[in-house]
Formats: sequence, C-alpha cells, structure tokens
Amino acid sequence: MQFYDLDGNNALSYKEFLKFILPCDKEELREEVCQRKTYDVDMKAGKRLHPSVATAMADYFEAEINCHLKLEMLKQSLHRCPGWNTQAAFAEIDSQNQGEISHFNLYGFVNLHGFDATDLELIAIIRRIEGRGNGKVDYDEFVTAIEPIIVKMHDIHEE
Repeated sequence: MQFYDLDGNNALSYKEFLKFILPCDKEELREEVCQRKTYDVDMKAGKRLHPSVATAMADYFEAEINCHLKLEMLKQSLHRCPGWNTQAAFAEIDSQNQGEISHFNLYGFVNLHGFDATDLELIAIIRRIEGRGNGKVDYDEFVTAIEPIIVKMHDIHEE
C-alpha cells in the first residue's frame, strides 16, 4: 500500500484508494467504475455499502494480505541465500545497464530462468513496484520492493 500513498501520510486519499483497488491494466474497466453513480456511505446514519460489495472488498483485502505474507516469506528466504547481493540482483535484471528495470528487462530475466509470462503480467508487476508512474523500476524502488518488511507488533500498537 505504501506505493499508492503518494503524499506519504500513511493513509490513502480517495484518488490513491482508486489507484490501489482498481486494475491498472484495464483502463476501460477503471473508466467504467469511475463513471458509476456514487452514493454516500454514512455509518452513523445507517447508510452502508451493499453487503455483496462489502464481502467482495473483504475477500479482496484477505487475498492481498495472503499475497503479501507469501511474498514476505519469499523475500526473507531470498535474503538468506548465500551470496545474495541487492545491487548484483538489480544489475542482473537491468541487463542493458540503463539504471532501471522495464517489463522488457523483466521478461528477459524470467524467460532466461525458464518462466513464461505475458506482457500484461510483467507490466502489472512493474506497476505494482514502481511509484513514479513511468512504468520502470529504479534501484531505490527495487530495494524497497525486494527487502523484507519486518514489522514488530509493538510498532503497530504505537501508531
């Protein structure tokens, strides 16, 4: 979620929320959803989301959490590998020494290692990692994405 928090205030504005929740790769779907009639949700007045919408959102966030936990375990495993080096890993993917990783670089890397991915899948990964909206991952964004996030429970309770 930190990649969508554009102003760094540890909260999502409505615009940031839309970027987070709506598919990036399907502009027509994003446009359709944004054109729908909106209505007020006021918990105190009893105006709530339709139950099917609330359930679908809860399911979505549960899947996000599960994905995040799995990725964190993979990141920790990666960093325990003998010889792990973040700069070398970035350089390996940035095969043309451009100082950034595009979906073309990522395709070359995953293909070299026997994985087949579509352009849309790779673009989605890049968009999820990069924060500037240019479709490319620089070294700092790569480090942020690949470093494990270790959160202690007392840190959460202090906020």
